[in-house]
Amino acid sequence: MVHSAHARSEAVTAGAELDAMLAALADPARRGAIDLLRREPRRAGELAGALEVSAARMSQHLRVLRECGLVEEAGVEGDARVRVYRLRAERAVPQPRRKRSRR
Repeated sequence: MVHSAHARSEAVTAGAELDAMLAALADPARRGAIDLLRREPRRAGELAGALEVSAARMSQHLRVLRECGLVEEAGVEGDARVRVYRLRAERAVPQPRRKRSRR
C-alpha cells in the first residue's frame, strides 16, 4: 500500500512539473526565448532586444522559465551584475518539426 501511495505521489509531481512547463511555453515570448537559447547562451538584455520586449518583462519570462526548470542562469566572471541564461540540457524542449515541401 505504501508503494502505491509513493507511485501516485511521484505521478502527481511529474504531472505538476509538466503542467508548469506547458504553461511556461504557452507564451510566445517565452517560446522565442527558448528558440534563441537553443542556439547559444545569452544575456537577458540580448533576449529582450531580439524579442522586442522590455527588460522588466524579459526578467519575468526568464523567472518563469527558470522556475519550471527549462532555463538556468550563471554569472560572468569579473562582473557580478551580468547573468547569462542557457537551456538546461536535461530538460531541453524538442524543436518543432518543419513541414516538408513536396517536390
